[in-house]
Amino acid sequence: MTSIHILARQGTLTASQLDEYRIREPEIIDSVSNGLTPLIEAVLQSRIDTIKLLLRYGANVDAVDANGRTALSVAAEKVWRNQPAVIGTLLNATPKPKVDATCEAVHGNTPLMLVIQQSRNLDVIRQLVDAGASLIAENRPPIQEKSIRKKREAGRGRTVSQLAEATKDPDVIYTLRKNAGGVGLADVVTMIMNVVLFILELLNHPLENGHRLLNEWFGGWNPRVPARRVQECIGSNPEQDHSSHAPTPDVAVPGVSSDTAPGPCPEQEQILLPPAGNDNPPDIPTESSSNLSPEQLTQLETDKKFEEIKAHVTKAKLNEYFSLEDDNFLPTIAEKAVRLRQDGSTLLGNKTNLPKMIDLAMFKPVIYCDDSGSMRHSEPGSDGTRFDRLISVVQRVARVTTKLVPDDMGIDLRFINYTESHDNLREEEDIRHVMERIGPCGRTLLGTGLETKILKPMIYDVLEKGERLERPVLVTIITDGCPTDKKQNKFQTVIKECKSRLEENEYPEYGGIPESSPLGILLSITDAAAVFQISQVGSDNDATEFLNMLMNGNEEKDLVYCTSEHLDTMYEKMRDNEKGLEVWLLEHLMGPILRWGEKDFVHPP
Repeated sequence: MTSIHILARQGTLTASQLDEYRIREPEIIDSVSNGLTPLIEAVLQSRIDTIKLLLRYGANVDAVDANGRTALSVAAEKVWRNQPAVIGTLLNATPKPKVDATCEAVHGNTPLMLVIQQSRNLDVIRQLVDAGASLIAENRPPIQEKSIRKKREAGRGRTVSQLAEATKDPDVIYTLRKNAGGVGLADVVTMIMNVVLFILELLNHPLENGHRLLNEWFGGWNPRVPARRVQECIGSNPEQDHSSHAPTPDVAVPGVSSDTAPGPCPEQEQILLPPAGNDNPPDIPTESSSNLSPEQLTQLETDKKFEEIKAHVTKAKLNEYFSLEDDNFLPTIAEKAVRLRQDGSTLLGNKTNLPKMIDLAMFKPVIYCDDSGSMRHSEPGSDGTRFDRLISVVQRVARVTTKLVPDDMGIDLRFINYTESHDNLREEEDIRHVMERIGPCGRTLLGTGLETKILKPMIYDVLEKGERLERPVLVTIITDGCPTDKKQNKFQTVIKECKSRLEENEYPEYGGIPESSPLGILLSITDAAAVFQISQVGSDNDATEFLNMLMNGNEEKDLVYCTSEHLDTMYEKMRDNEKGLEVWLLEHLMGPILRWGEKDFVHPP
């Protein structure tokens, strides 16, 4: 009689044959011959009907071959033909297979890891993630290096996310993250935008009995914010029809037209988009809630939806930043965003800029200022020194970066030579008072100061204590000269070391995913834990040459984002156009955040 293993491999095994085999030898269905079980034989040849037959007759889906591999592991590593059907059949087995099963033969790689490294089949990636495959388990790569340092580096396990990034395949990266629930800040921004747009919708629809419609549901994700909190935030009368909001006067702003000025929500903004992967039907109030007041309904729904945001923060491992778990942080951003959207005195709340403002609020702003002796110089035609201009620029950067965050958060101010630290500054007068006490002097030890005054206390010391970062850090460096650190390339080396340390502690280096915001704006916010940008004030030729090297060097251009415009020059050009200056500064600050969010990414068709 032909071996059961051969029949399984050929796909000719029948139910009657299987009955006969089991009568003779009850354990034969999971037996190993030539290193393989009958189920694994069928899997290797993509024999779907035979796989189903064996499983129906009680084959153990987690039975291993001679090397310790399960059928799911073999299918992930070895099967290319009809792989989604094979793996789908195994995943549908009862009981369910161990979706993260692994062994030494595959170096600790789970089935999902194997698919990412081998076939990169997008359907299979979706299947395994939906089945609960771990995104944080680490493999155990073989160590073949000779040096101790390289052995240690080679021996570090890699997670699913790290393996996906290593493929540099945008489809793999996108599929993994989208089906993992959107592991990124962009999804948090989208959720907050949904809250903001619903509040605005609520305020723009007067209804019977003077109440806003609370059960008019738009799509699958519908935050409700208490009427009293909305009223406090907007300062508006709940009986008032806001459709008569006065238009903002036209103002000449580069790249900003008057049709994007704040005001009542345009029709296209009234559509709320659910976060990626949410196909649930709209929430509908139940009969038990029919006796609740509109305020009570909105309070319940608001609490529920902010809990959903917190759950996403945890799932996406964004709780590594403790501010995102704070009960006050994200709701405050939402409330202030509503106020900003209604504010006609600025263009930062229009439909183009508001998503970027929320993006920016996710980052902790640190301004690293050049206070070397050359900052005492004046530029031709200027009535002040470079440092005077720097003060004005920093004041306006603080104005933009602190508009949406809680009142106890501001910018952190550091200097190359001045030793004191100043944290959470918000008020422009406070910033001027601090900076006017500083007399520019000394050299431009740019890399040394960055390491000792920013990276060590704000990042390295926190990581070494096993604590969490407050938020991702946005370091804005403003200088007028070329670095004079003793070690050549000290500045670049310091940033490389920072990225390396963050990666060792499982904070992402890049990894943003473009997401469409509820306003139709493409959000490409990076998930990097620290991003750096550098800008020049003054006209020093050596400084210009240094920034050009950073901007165009093969390695350097991926370390730090450089702005081509001189900050002080742009400030002088736009100092009489505050609205335009604010928009330009927003674009300037968002440069590194959006750039690395788009890194190596091509949106799938």
